[in-house]
Amino acid sequence: SVATICTLIWAQLGDPNLIRKSLHVALPLLLFSLLCMPVAFLFGVITAIAHVKWLLVTISIISGGFFLCAIFILGPHVMLQRSYFPPSAGIYLRTFMLTIDISEFFVRKIKTCFGCVACE
Repeated sequence: SVATICTLIWAQLGDPNLIRKSLHVALPLLLFSLLCMPVAFLFGVITAIAHVKWLLVTISIISGGFFLCAIFILGPHVMLQRSYFPPSAGIYLRTFMLTIDISEFFVRKIKTCFGCVACE
């Protein structure tokens, strides 16, 4: 995360080419640091509650789900910066875009149900 901050500060010089190159460096580093923080927290919790097996299993399952959600949400932002997509990226991005469409549908329905005129 320190390397990401240094790269983004360096990008503030105003050169558009430098900004683009620094984002290509900073986004994968940011993804890596954002994914490592919950893993470090999980290992700290595992160390503290290792003697309570059922709680350990429950927290590990919840953390695994959170980790997969974080990859699913943050991954496309990094993948779209790459010049080459692996063949599996097409299915992943299509699923991500479908999920965005579904979530926007539910947000509109909730706003309609509660009559939130100021939210629009």
